[in-house]
Amino acid sequence: MKNIFNHYHSKKISFEKNPIFFNTFPVFAEVIKIKKNFKADIRLFSGEIFEDVPYPSGYVDKNNKAHGRFAELQVGQKVLVLFVNNSFMNPVIVAIYPHYANKKDRNNIESFNHEIKNNSEKLYIDFHKSGYQIEYNENKIEIKKNTEKYLTIDLENYEIIFYKKIIIKDQLIVNKEITWNNENIPTKASTHTHISGSPGTNTSPPNPGS
Repeated sequence: MKNIFNHYHSKKISFEKNPIFFNTFPVFAEVIKIKKNFKADIRLFSGEIFEDVPYPSGYVDKNNKAHGRFAELQVGQKVLVLFVNNSFMNPVIVAIYPHYANKKDRNNIESFNHEIKNNSEKLYIDFHKSGYQIEYNENKIEIKKNTEKYLTIDLENYEIIFYKKIIIKDQLIVNKEITWNNENIPTKASTHTHISGSPGTNTSPPNPGS
């Protein structure tokens, strides 16, 4: 019995390496095409091309309700790719960088940093390629287009400041007084009258007794 045991265990068992698996570290790649459902075609810096690679974003629950921030990649953008289980059949994008993969396009970061260099380090900004942005500061939220302000929400002083025309599609309910050209209008009067003109003009506020 001892001899039989030693006979079988003295031989080494070898396996052929599966060609779809290989040892790899996360690698950089360039986005070459944007696909639907938060997927993209990418080209590794070593030249290999992979199609329909998923990238991180917000999520959609079972009831088709979205949560989180959804943003598409841009062609030419630099990404970090990981291969699940060390298989080249399972690439996923795990990080997205503001840099472009091509060296000739990397001056965009320097130009961008020059534009926002005066912003506080506490600032958090959402950008859209059309030009508008939402800035979140410690006690203030601002909506801008390029450098022009559209809306400021001051959380410290409980103020909302509009810099453009306001269009109200439904009721405007005021629980306290309205100040018009530095004059207070009683709430009861203001809810039953039409105010025309704009602050800074000679338009008179409605007569509270009317």
